[in-house]
Amino acid sequence: MLFLNRSHFYILPSFSKNFKYVITCMLIEGDFMEGKELPLAAMERILKKGEPNIRVSDPAKEELRTLLEEHGEKLARTAAKFAMHAGRKTIKADDVKLAAKNKLE
Repeated sequence: MLFLNRSHFYILPSFSKNFKYVITCMLIEGDFMEGKELPLAAMERILKKGEPNIRVSDPAKEELRTLLEEHGEKLARTAAKFAMHAGRKTIKADDVKLAAKNKLE
């Protein structure tokens, strides 16, 4: 059995109820941030597309991640509204395209 919290995960042996210990391991720090969906490595790849030999600071990666997540959430809400208006429970690619077009205008 595996339990997660902010900075540790706990593995409880399920094969015997007599075990009284809990194995605690620190999660590897890096791209893992609570509430964040996009990894920093992907942000670096995006930022380097213009010039591959340039260095990218961690604050720049984090700022791009924040902006993309905020924009993505807005697009997702708009796309969901379009899908529900069409009587569907599934967001389709056309809904996302329409939401993006709607936001750009």
